[in-house]
Amino acid sequence: MKRHFDLTDKLMEQFQDREPVPKRISVTQVYPLLNDWQDRPIDLQSSVRMWEGEAKHRMVQGLMPEYKQEVKKEYDIGDGYTLVGKADLLAEDHALEIKTSREVLDKAKDWHAMQARLYATMFEIPFVYIVQPVFNGDKFWLKVLRKCARNDVWFEKITNELKQKYELNRGD
Repeated sequence: MKRHFDLTDKLMEQFQDREPVPKRISVTQVYPLLNDWQDRPIDLQSSVRMWEGEAKHRMVQGLMPEYKQEVKKEYDIGDGYTLVGKADLLAEDHALEIKTSREVLDKAKDWHAMQARLYATMFEIPFVYIVQPVFNGDKFWLKVLRKCARNDVWFEKITNELKQKYELNRGD
């Protein structure tokens, strides 16, 4: 009789990076690219955390049917570049960007804020709330970690920097 079923390879396959398309940049890549972060291979522990995060996203999204969910946007930033992102929860006048962690966060990380600010312009909304699902005793809520306002001047500055960094690091 079999004593266990090894799911390691199946889990790892779910979180492997896809082959990049030239001049197509995911919003989640912007902060690492601008800050010269090196790509790190995804290990088993990271895969488990991402899987848990996806489950928390689905739970929150299932409780908020009044929002559009997982709305994908491809945004032309000029010179043949496209910025690609997916809003977790989108209303007409704001979005909620869900961040998950095993610890309750005090505030949003810098890369969370950059993603939210980019989304505000991309989705043409005044602001984006960065939220974290929190379970505490007999309560479940979304903790607001930060509210990020739309700023098209900042967006243009960041996307111009991004295109320059992309050319230097990856080329055409």
